[in-house]
Amino acid sequence: MSTENIFNWDYLAQSLPGFAELEYLRKVLGEEFPLRAARVQPPSSNPILASLLLPLTGAVAGIKDWSIGLRALSGTSGLNEVLADLERVHPTKPSHAFYLIEVAGKLHRQGFTVSFEPTAPDPLTLKRPDAVLANWDSSERFYLEVSVQGLSAMQSEGFYLLSLLLPASAFPDVRCAGRWVRRPTDADLENIEGKIEAGVEAARENRTFVEISETGILEMAACHREELAKLDDWRAKRGLSGNCFAQGLHDNTDEISRLKYKIQTKQKQLPEGFANVLLIQSNSIFNRASVKTLISELQKPIRQRGHLGAVIIRGGNLGDASALSFESGASRFERRVEEGRFDHTLLMWNPHARVRPSASLKATLLRAFFHG
Repeated sequence: MSTENIFNWDYLAQSLPGFAELEYLRKVLGEEFPLRAARVQPPSSNPILASLLLPLTGAVAGIKDWSIGLRALSGTSGLNEVLADLERVHPTKPSHAFYLIEVAGKLHRQGFTVSFEPTAPDPLTLKRPDAVLANWDSSERFYLEVSVQGLSAMQSEGFYLLSLLLPASAFPDVRCAGRWVRRPTDADLENIEGKIEAGVEAARENRTFVEISETGILEMAACHREELAKLDDWRAKRGLSGNCFAQGLHDNTDEISRLKYKIQTKQKQLPEGFANVLLIQSNSIFNRASVKTLISELQKPIRQRGHLGAVIIRGGNLGDASALSFESGASRFERRVEEGRFDHTLLMWNPHARVRPSASLKATLLRAFFHG
C-alpha cells in the first residue's frame, strides 16, 4: 500500500469510527497534514500520527484530550507557529509542539492567559522561552519552557525496531504484535523486513492469523481484525497483555544523567525575576528509575537555579498499572491510570527560588496537573 493511501485522513478515520475530534483536527491541521508529518521516519515518532495509526484505547483518549486543549487555545498569540512545528522534518520539534500545546491547554483551562514565544531570541544562543502565562485574577505571571527528552542513539535504534513490530501499513485491517529476542544484524534485518511485509499482506488477503518468526531473534504475529481473539491468545502466552503489543530490547542508557543535563541546558532559556516553570516530557524515565531516586538526584540541580519556581517531569505509556500518589518534602508525584494508559507526573518546587510562586499559582498548577 502506498504512502499516499495510508497517510490521509480518510484512511486514518477507518481505524477510529465515531472519533468526534477527527474532523476538527482535519480542519485545523490541514488536509495534507498526515502525509507531510510522515516525512519524519518512522511516522510513529510523530505523537499525533502514533495515536491515529495505533488506535488503542489509551492512545485515542490521549489525542482526544490534546484536541480539547487545542480548542481552548484557539486564537492564542503564536499558536500557528507552534502548529507548524507539528509537521517539520525534525527529530524532536513535532513532539515538542505536541506537548507544549497539551501543557498550555491545561494551564489555559485553569485561568491563565497564554502567549507563545513571548520574547526576542537571546542574541548569543538564539533561544527563548516557549510561553509566558499570566493569571486572569492577578498580575502574577511566569515563563514556561517545555522540553522533550529525546531518544539516545541506542533508544533510537530500539524505537525503529519497535516500529517494525507495529507497521503502519497493517492498519486498519490487520493488527500486529511481537517481541525482539535479541538485536538483529543488518543482514538479519533485511530478511526480517521482507518477512513482516509478506506476513501482514497474507493476514490481510486471507483474513487470518499469521505467525512471523526468526529463530532466536524475533517472535511476531499478524492477524486480521476478524480474528483478534487469536492474537490476544498469542500475546498472552508471551507476556504481552492488556495494551502491550510490542516489546523491544533492553538498553542501559543513563536516563538520570541525561535528565540533569536537560535541566542544566533548558533553564538557560528562562529569564530572571519570575517563578518560572520548566516541564520535561520523558516517556522512559519512570520505567528506569524510582520516583524517590529521581527526587533525590534532581533536588540539587533544581535548587541551584534561583529563577526556577518548579520543575515538572512527565511521562506516559500505554498498558496496565496501579494508581499511585504521594508527597515528599517539596515534591508531589502521581501516577494516573485511565482508559488503558498511565501517566506519571512529578512536580518539584524549588525552595531556594529567588521569586517564590504565590499560594494561588501553586494551587493552580496542582489543579492543572493532578487529580484532587
